[in-house]
Amino acid sequence: MIFQDPYQSLNPRFNVFEIVTEPLLFEEKSYSLAEKEVLALQALEFAGLRPAIDYLYRFPHELSGGQRQRVSIATCFIMSPDLIIADEPVSMLDASVRADILKLFVNMKEERGTAFLFITHDLSLAWLISDRVAIMYLGKVMEIGPADIISGQCQHPYSQALTSVLAMVGEERRQEKILLEGETPSPINLPSGCRFHPRCPVAAERCRKEEPEYCEVNPGHFVSCHYPGSLQKHKGDK
Repeated sequence: MIFQDPYQSLNPRFNVFEIVTEPLLFEEKSYSLAEKEVLALQALEFAGLRPAIDYLYRFPHELSGGQRQRVSIATCFIMSPDLIIADEPVSMLDASVRADILKLFVNMKEERGTAFLFITHDLSLAWLISDRVAIMYLGKVMEIGPADIISGQCQHPYSQALTSVLAMVGEERRQEKILLEGETPSPINLPSGCRFHPRCPVAAERCRKEEPEYCEVNPGHFVSCHYPGSLQKHKGDK
C-alpha cells in the first residue's frame, strides 16, 4: 500500500535501507545483508531515486516530499506485488512532482504488470490514469465502468453532479453545473432506500424505500440507481 502523506507514513527512526527492506522480513526466504542491499538499490533505482546509493542510508527528514513518496513506492516494488492500493498518493505533492510519480505508476503497470487500486477525489486524474472508474457515495459504489464515463457518459445522478463541475475544453464539452443541496448524511446513520436520495434532484418515493440493485446500462457499465440517466432527462425537460 502507498499512503497519502509521505511525511507521516515513513518511520523517522528508520533509514531508507531499513524502510525499503522491511517487507522482506515477511517472506519465507531468509536474505543476507548483501542481498537486501542489492534488492533495495534496484527498487530505489526503479522508483527514480538515482543514484540509489546516495539515498540508501539517509533518514526521512533528509528527503523531500517527492523523494519520500518514491521511497514508499520502492518499498512496494521490492515485493514485486500484483496489486498496489494507492490512497491519494500524489495529493500532498507539488504539481511537477505529481507528474513524475504518475509516470512511474504508468511504468509499473506497463513494465511490471502491476494493478492499481487508485483512491482519489480528483476525477480528472482518475480519468487520466485509470482503465475503470468506480464512483462511491457513503461507502457504496454508485457507478462503475470504463474511465471514459467521466467525460459525459455517467448515468447516476451523483456521478453526473460530480462530473458537471469538471473543466471541459471545447464548446461541445460545456455543460450546466449541477449543484447538490443539503449535507452529506452521517455514515453511521445511513438513509433508508438509496443512500443518495436526500440530495438527489430526481428522487422518487421508490428511492426513499428501496435500495437499488446494480443494473448494466452498457457493456461493463453498472449503475446502482432505480432511474439511471433520469437527471439528464429532467434537465432536458426544463
